[in-house]
Amino acid sequence: MRLTQKLAPLFVALVAALLVIPVVSKLHQNPVSANVQKQVQAPAQQSQSDAPAKTKQAKPQQPPAVGVTAPTNDNCASAVAVASLPFTDTTSNVGATTEASEPAPCGSIGATIWYSYTNTRPNPVDVSASTCTSPGTDTAIAAYKVTGAPCAFAGFVNVACNDDFCGGNGFQSQIGFTADVGATYKIQVGGFGGSTGSITLNITGVEQQPVVCPDIVVNGVMGSGSPDRPGFSGVITPSRLFRDGVASTCAVPKLTCPGTSGSGSFAFDAYPFTNASGQSQCVTVAFDPNPVGSPCGINAHAVVYLGNFNPANVCQFYLADVGSSATQSFSFTVPVGATFFVVINANVAGTGVGCNYKYTVRGNLCVQFDYCVQDDTNPRRFVLINSITGAYEAHDCSKGLTLSGTGGVATYFCKIELFDQGPNPKHPDRYVDVQVNPCTGVGDAAILFSGNLFVSLHDSNIHNNNCVCPMQPR
Repeated sequence: MRLTQKLAPLFVALVAALLVIPVVSKLHQNPVSANVQKQVQAPAQQSQSDAPAKTKQAKPQQPPAVGVTAPTNDNCASAVAVASLPFTDTTSNVGATTEASEPAPCGSIGATIWYSYTNTRPNPVDVSASTCTSPGTDTAIAAYKVTGAPCAFAGFVNVACNDDFCGGNGFQSQIGFTADVGATYKIQVGGFGGSTGSITLNITGVEQQPVVCPDIVVNGVMGSGSPDRPGFSGVITPSRLFRDGVASTCAVPKLTCPGTSGSGSFAFDAYPFTNASGQSQCVTVAFDPNPVGSPCGINAHAVVYLGNFNPANVCQFYLADVGSSATQSFSFTVPVGATFFVVINANVAGTGVGCNYKYTVRGNLCVQFDYCVQDDTNPRRFVLINSITGAYEAHDCSKGLTLSGTGGVATYFCKIELFDQGPNPKHPDRYVDVQVNPCTGVGDAAILFSGNLFVSLHDSNIHNNNCVCPMQPR
């Protein structure tokens, strides 16, 4: 009995050891199986947007197989030069690697290939880069503005990044950004989690028109508007616009409303603008939710509506939005003569009132003139005209008189005539007749400023005018 009691603990220990051995042995037989089965989470969206992280099955990154040749543009230093737009390139990223300290703003990216684009145009270019025609590869794209050496990653400024945007399974990518004049941008294309296969990259661009109108800078306080610009404030209810993390551009407009998010009452400020240029315009809004003072930060979103704004339906009249609550720009096309509303709204119901934000509107929205007739004998009298739209602006600076409007335009060989007469030919309340000849440089004008002031202007050289009222001495 005593011997049995002594042997019992030894027997229990032996059985336990036999049970553990097969499990340990199984783990050592396949040490990578757990890694292969692991579900890789898509990179979590920053708090600036509402888009949820997507769960995807990604391939584990592995070194290239023996005998596999890396693509010629595997490294940043050997990036394919994009000489002109549009541009298309199909390359397999099988065998591609990642360099030391290579940036990954969209999370898990590997097997990267590189492209380089320099804007040599005289104006900024709205660029779109897409792998949407590569349905077999789970891609990611990022674009960087180069501020130092061509491939010094520390000097790269990320201007756009996307993992999932398009394609049958939603795993292909598309980005949009504005390329500044003379600036160089590196475009990084790779596979999510090292996914490899054939990748077709399409890059398109739309050159912006020269901006001749002054920037419109608005400094606002949520719920109170701005002293810089007339507008109105209120609350959005029952829900606000969904922040999908993708900024609108003229080259890649959002064709549908991103949808709604949250519930409750969200403070907003709305500002109307009008395209008075006489032509369709690409307009850029540089959004800054982090100015001095008490910045709104992630609790501010910028949305643009065309023609009207309905705070009870944030998808009605939707035109564009910045996509997130980060300091960045977005652009959109405004038809001729159209009014649009820039709306800055809070992202958390019942909060945000009193926080500071800033945005700048850039675009040729103002009335533009391409000719001026200035009187040879009295330079304080002149008239500006737009030979396309018929807009005009006449000045008699010495008397402080201004007359503006829109007339009809006719062209005869090298001669252009703008004419605007009131409804009663015998007693017109308005009479403007401007004639310019760009070939000879001669201009003439007849203007009725009022019932008693009718002036005639003759300009022997329309190409040598300043057409600005001098400042009055104090």
